[in-house]
Amino acid sequence: MRRFPLKYVCCLVLYALLTAMAAMPLASGSIPGAVEDAVRYSNTVVLGRVTHTEPQGIRAGPMKQLVTQHRFSVETYFKGSGPDEITLLTMGGMEMRQVGEEIQPVYTQALGSQGVRVGEQFLAFLKSVPEGYFFALNDGAKYLVEENPEGTERSITLRLRKLQNMQGLARRQFENLAQSTDPELATTGELRQGKFMVERIPVKDLSERLLPIIQGEALPTR
Repeated sequence: MRRFPLKYVCCLVLYALLTAMAAMPLASGSIPGAVEDAVRYSNTVVLGRVTHTEPQGIRAGPMKQLVTQHRFSVETYFKGSGPDEITLLTMGGMEMRQVGEEIQPVYTQALGSQGVRVGEQFLAFLKSVPEGYFFALNDGAKYLVEENPEGTERSITLRLRKLQNMQGLARRQFENLAQSTDPELATTGELRQGKFMVERIPVKDLSERLLPIIQGEALPTR
């Protein structure tokens, strides 16, 4: 029988996408999402920074999957409300398990899921669970803050699918695409899911740009 060293036991787990993100309404590991998609499946949209990561994971969400907890300092709420610091949950992590006759750390990685690092500052589209917040999409719910070389202005590059939400170069590129290769876009006014234009937006303008999208993409109440 093959023996594994007990000092470090690593377990690499590839979750099926729908199972791995069962806490979220939409699993989009293979289809990149745009802001319009992320808004529809999130109940909280925040700008902030990761300040700490817990070394040991916990079980969370409807399926009680292994997750890592991160402290996230919130600068601004664009959708929803809450405290100045929230618990951000990412799939996978470390937990102590019985390995042979010893208790050893076992590491689990959820391939295709969104990760974070301490010090990162980003716009996050989140879905709440009792233990904290998950990203609403596997791909398209986290947008890093970029700073110019002088550090005087912060910006975020957003993915946008709908013409009504675009400005500047992104809008012109959409219109050129509609005229040259895809006339249907002139009628629908939006790119198909998985397709998007990118637009760099100053952080100071985020509230003005996000509010109409949040209002326009609200899921109908039942």
